[in-house]
Amino acid sequence: MTGGLEECSRLRGEGGVPFRDRPVEGVGAARPAQAVQDGPDPGQRVAGLAKHPDHLRVTDVGWPVAAVAGAALTARRPFNEKLEGMTADEIIAFVSSLPGVAAVTASEANGAPEAAWGDSFFFYDPDDDAASRRMPFATIVTQDYDGWDTASDLNRPGVFRLNIAVGRTAFEKLTGYPPGEHGTRPVRLDYTALDRLIPHPAYAAQAWVSILNPGEATAGQARSLLTDAHALAVQRHDRRRA
Repeated sequence: MTGGLEECSRLRGEGGVPFRDRPVEGVGAARPAQAVQDGPDPGQRVAGLAKHPDHLRVTDVGWPVAAVAGAALTARRPFNEKLEGMTADEIIAFVSSLPGVAAVTASEANGAPEAAWGDSFFFYDPDDDAASRRMPFATIVTQDYDGWDTASDLNRPGVFRLNIAVGRTAFEKLTGYPPGEHGTRPVRLDYTALDRLIPHPAYAAQAWVSILNPGEATAGQARSLLTDAHALAVQRHDRRRA
């Protein structure tokens, strides 16, 4: 399978059209992200950049690939410490328990590109066919990618970011505006805040949201959003099979 990067670029260019929407039932109101009144929106600063490991298709070797040429690598940290709420390992266990999910954590041992080591990708793949996997419906990112994704300051000890493809309808319900308007929002969000639901720093326009270290305020919401994102992935898979 080839063309993974082109697929991501196409999805970004279409504003995330393939991510079909449905209302998210039982999801409480999002805790608003802390606003910082100075400076431009980080989403505007990255406008026009099309590729990042948060949102990549699997390549012909079955692995997400870092899309930022020459991005500096940062030493990986173990993520077993529990700061508050859900650890990364607990999220991986929860998502892996959903039907048909393939959870892949990149590492040297399984041949993943070094730039992706430590990051986790969740696919709906009931046939366990790596070659057929397309877009993940959720990811866990454990470090900054210099030159591309540094807004969350993920190089802080013990900090990770859960990213979820919630769909356009749920995104608007959670944030109060449609994903296509994210780049024009006048208020800069604090993408470093822990335990708050925020638009994804780079892929809000594709209806992705993020939570850094889900804790008391967002752990339950994170589970609900992951369950609903999984359901959307099932629907996309079934439409492709029809």
